Amino acid sequence: MNQRIKTIILISIAIVSAIIVFLAAFLFFSRNSEEEIIKEPIAHDPDSTVFLSENGGMEWRGVEDIRFSVEKFMFTSDGRVLYTGTNGDGFWQSENGGRAFSLVEDKNTIVDAHSSIFDIALPASRPPEAYVAVFTDDKGRIVTLQDEGFTEIYFSPLNRTAVSALALDPADDSRLFFISDVGFFESRDAGSTWRVVHRFTRPVEYLLAHPRRTGVFWAITSRGELFHSTDYGVTWENINSRFRQFRGANSIKNIFIDKTDRLYMISEEGLFTSVDAGVTWEEIPLIVPPDSLPITAFAVDPNDVRRIYVAAEAQLYTSTDGGDSWQGRDFGGRRTIKAIAIDPRDSNRILIGFDR
Repeated sequence: MNQRIKTIILISIAIVSAIIVFLAAFLFFSRNSEEEIIKEPIAHDPDSTVFLSENGGMEWRGVEDIRFSVEKFMFTSDGRVLYTGTNGDGFWQSENGGRAFSLVEDKNTIVDAHSSIFDIALPASRPPEAYVAVFTDDKGRIVTLQDEGFTEIYFSPLNRTAVSALALDPADDSRLFFISDVGFFESRDAGSTWRVVHRFTRPVEYLLAHPRRTGVFWAITSRGELFHSTDYGVTWENINSRFRQFRGANSIKNIFIDKTDRLYMISEEGLFTSVDAGVTWEEIPLIVPPDSLPITAFAVDPNDVRRIYVAAEAQLYTSTDGGDSWQGRDFGGRRTIKAIAIDPRDSNRILIGFDR
C-alpha cells in the first residue's frame, strides 16, 4: 500500500511540474510577442515634409502621408495642439505632438486647402483659439479660428497685398497688431475696428512683439533694416547702426526672443545675439558652410534656453551650450527646412518642416 501511494504521489508531482513548465513557457513567449508588437518601429515616410524626433534629435522619421509645404509651426502654450501654416496648402493642426496632422476644415469656406498662412497668434484667453494671417482669393486677410470655423475680421483693400505678420499685446488679448505692406495697424477690440498707427517707407516682412513687455516691437523691412519701437508702434528707430561692425548687418531676415529676454537676430551672413534689449550685439560662431547660408529656420528650447536649433537648406544644427559648439545633421535632397518646433511639454519631441 505504501509503495502504491508513493507512486501516485510521484505521478501527481510530475503532472503538476509539467503544467507549471507549460504555463511558464506560454507566459514567456506571450510576453515576448507583446513586447515585439510594442517595440515595432513606427513607419518612416522619407518623402514627408514633416520629420519628427522623439528622443532629442538622435533619430528622425518622416510623418506618414504629409505633403504640404510648411511655412510656420506654433505650439499652444500647454503643448496640446501644434498649428501649422503652409505655403498654399491650407491650415493644419496636430493634437498628438506631431505624430499625425489634419487639415482644419472651415465651415464658413474662408480658408481652404489652397490658402497660404503667413502668421499665427495665439491668445492666452480663449475664444478665439487663434488669429491667423491668411492669403486666399488674391487678398490678405485676418481670421479667427473657433469651433465653428474661421471668421474674417480684416481684409486687405488691395489685391495681391498680404498681411505679413500678427502680434498680440501680452497684457490684453483684445489688442491686436498687424503688418500689411508698409502699414502698422492696431485694433483694441479684438478686430472689430482698426486704425493705422504708423507707415514705414518700405514694406515690412516680419514683426516681433515682446512677449512680456507691452508696447515693445521689432520690425524688419524688405531691405533688411531692423526697427525698434517702445510706444506701441507710434515711433520707430532704425537700429542697424548698433551692429554695423558685423558682416551682413544690412541684411536682417528674422529676430527671436527667448524666455530670458535674450534676442537672436538672423542675417544673410549669420546669427547674432543681445542680452541688453538690442543695445549691443555679438556674433554667435556657426559651423554652417557659407554656401548653405542664409539660415532658414531657428528655434530655442522653451525648457532649456542653452539648447538652440539652426537650419540652413536641408541641414539642421544643434547647440546645447548656447552656441559655443554645434552638431549637424544633413537630411539631404533639394528641400529646405522652413520651420522648427519643440514641444513645450517634452523637449525631446522636435519637429522640422520642409518646403515642398
